[in-house]
Amino acid sequence: SNNNIKSFEYESNDDILLIVNKTYLEAYKHFIYNYYYGILRTVEILYRIIDIELPKLLLFNTDEAIIGKLAALIGQEKNIPVVNMDHALQYDSPRISDLLFTKMAVSGLYNKELFIKNNAKEKQIEITGMPIHDKIYRRLNKPNNASYLNELDLDQKIPTILLLTHPYTRTGPNRVREQILKSVFDSVKSLLNANLIIKLHPNETDGLVQNAVNNSKLKNVKIIKKVENLYDVMKFSDMVITSFNSTTAIEAVFFSKPVLILNFTGKTNSLNCASEGVAIEVTEPKKVYGFIKNILSNKKLLSELRNNRPKFIERYAYKLDGKSTIRMSDLIEGLIRKE
Repeated sequence: SNNNIKSFEYESNDDILLIVNKTYLEAYKHFIYNYYYGILRTVEILYRIIDIELPKLLLFNTDEAIIGKLAALIGQEKNIPVVNMDHALQYDSPRISDLLFTKMAVSGLYNKELFIKNNAKEKQIEITGMPIHDKIYRRLNKPNNASYLNELDLDQKIPTILLLTHPYTRTGPNRVREQILKSVFDSVKSLLNANLIIKLHPNETDGLVQNAVNNSKLKNVKIIKKVENLYDVMKFSDMVITSFNSTTAIEAVFFSKPVLILNFTGKTNSLNCASEGVAIEVTEPKKVYGFIKNILSNKKLLSELRNNRPKFIERYAYKLDGKSTIRMSDLIEGLIRKE
């Protein structure tokens, strides 16, 4: 808007500022023109596809992205049912949704309550569980992947700690990430006998973790990158450590693992794992070792975490029974039959 443009204009005779302002204005106009043109082209393409294919239903993971919003609006215009589904453990779904769907398939009661709180209608929300959770259910009902354990070449007689790292901390560039790594490395050294497996986030490509491991001189530590191995290591780990706001903490709870959340950001965590008693959250690096040692040895603490899981799982994952995909399919087929 013009207001946005004016906010970048400065009253100055400085030649550099004049050049910056002029360049910014030209770039801003160029961006807006291309963005607007891109939306027009997308609408034309979507209209053409829908006119040719004559779909009976439109299915999206969310209406977060522009293409999802546009297709949903076209679907409404043409009276085509639109179904959205949680595409991750999306605790903040209403923040990015315009509620353009006929039905929203959510993972559990918690997300349903969030959508209704954010003006969705009761009839729009369907609790199905998430299809991705079916994979967790299947993994839970299989023995540990022995071949992969052997491939990691770790001592299977001592506790295994799984650290799930993340490239985004929403504070300083790398300060929090470095604090997390140092506090965990120091704790593992103090434990003397423990394996550490570090699962990198797919977007974590800057080499910070690998360099930190190389400098740590830890022996029983492995770094894994493949997403498809996550549930294998999560299942046989004795505890899971996650960073601030990482939804992998919820997945770890589904695997009945004690979870330690390291929140060194100074911010309030949006996830409810700690407040609902299924995880422990630490805000000071110096306290990490004590909590890790406690989780690995305190039977009373482990029992408390275990007792709080069933209610939590029901709220966030419905039944976790391996049938979320079936419920999702039934929802889609039911809407198509109504047409």
